[in-house]
Amino acid sequence: MRKEKLYYWREFESLESDIVVLPELCNCGYVFEDRELLRAVAESVPDGDFLREFMDLLKLNKCGIIAGMAEIDSGEISILQLLLLIEEITLVNIEK
Repeated sequence: MRKEKLYYWREFESLESDIVVLPELCNCGYVFEDRELLRAVAESVPDGDFLREFMDLLKLNKCGIIAGMAEIDSGEISILQLLLLIEEITLVNIEK
């Protein structure tokens, strides 16, 4: 289990919130020397590891999550804002 995942799990277990807001690109950070490094950490949606981990966190705490992540789809990189609720995932593409 990744160190980051353990941190998130501990933090979510103690929350008493209805919704948690995380920053844009919270799956990888902002600093990249070139686009290929961003491509290496971008994930497909909805079947990437990052999104699956957050869906597990939703089930643990039953709160909503707003988070930004790098997505790759058909070779194109996008920055998505996600609204994750226990019943559904809503994706908002904000940049190509």
